[in-house]
Amino acid sequence: MRSALRTPARASVETASPAGGAGRNASAGIALAAGNTTGVDQQTLGVVRFGTFATSVGPEAPPSIAIPLEVLAGPDTWIWRSAAATVTGSAGPVRYRSDGDLLFGTYEDGGADPERIEQATVAAYRALFAAAGAAGCPHVYRIWNYLPSINREIRGIEVYKSFCIGRQRVFDQKPMPVAGSVPAACAIGARELGFRLYFLAGKVPAVQLSNPRQIEAYDYPPEYGPRSPVFSRAVAVRAGGACQLHLSGTASIVGHATRHHADVEAQVTETLNNLEALIAQTGIGLADIGSDALFTVYLRNAGHLDMVRRRLSTVFSPAVPRLFLCGDICRRSLLVEIEGIIPLPSQAAARVS
Repeated sequence: MRSALRTPARASVETASPAGGAGRNASAGIALAAGNTTGVDQQTLGVVRFGTFATSVGPEAPPSIAIPLEVLAGPDTWIWRSAAATVTGSAGPVRYRSDGDLLFGTYEDGGADPERIEQATVAAYRALFAAAGAAGCPHVYRIWNYLPSINREIRGIEVYKSFCIGRQRVFDQKPMPVAGSVPAACAIGARELGFRLYFLAGKVPAVQLSNPRQIEAYDYPPEYGPRSPVFSRAVAVRAGGACQLHLSGTASIVGHATRHHADVEAQVTETLNNLEALIAQTGIGLADIGSDALFTVYLRNAGHLDMVRRRLSTVFSPAVPRLFLCGDICRRSLLVEIEGIIPLPSQAAARVS
């Protein structure tokens, strides 16, 4: 495999929407572009599409993955890009592209069913860590997980909890401590078979952020399953002089308990409070975020879309891209989950270094 150019890299995410009409800020960590995937080139790290699409499988094509969630509103395609040239590789079922500093990878087990999600998770996580390490990017920053029937109970245990068992089994085998060194993440339920994930990794460690309103997920009490969820609330990722804040899937949880059962509007407000508490550590707030960020909103019930959009419009600038997807949340009691990627200005980045 040829080596990547050592040009300092800056990863970005372009969002593409059939609706068109968008600007692009080339100096930002995340750019918004109109159109489709016709702009994919050698500086493309990877492509994520939501809905039902064919994915590129050629040996030199960038890794691409289709996530089978219904798009309710917003751009249906993310194009991850680097400012440097990239190399394409694979390691078993993992396909990736790297610019030498950052790596974007995908993994799909289309036949995974809820009956064997623990085993599928162990296989997936072992594969992604092995691939990232072999490619020189051993620090995994962020993982997006999409599971079949996430809330279904099988032999007395929920699919999500089985996923957490499998994930913890892999982390138990790693030499690093869990506290302070695990990726940001989300785990969303799709309504068809298959376990799919994509991830971002790099050469240097990220900085983990805690949420003062919540205990760490990996410290949850046993009532949430035999093994706690292993993820960070947020991580700050540096590359090429830029810094991105990756917010994990965030919901209406205070401490470790769900708040506002069956009240989606109150859950949205509580979720925004949690996001605000995370972002405040950088010295900015939700109202300060601009068009170079990207937020994804997962709704259990598509009928809640209009209300949630209205509520978010009171907090975010109209310029902030928002993707709304219909998917199941990790707890049955949760109706909405929000995640985000925010490029940080230098002063904010300095506060989380």
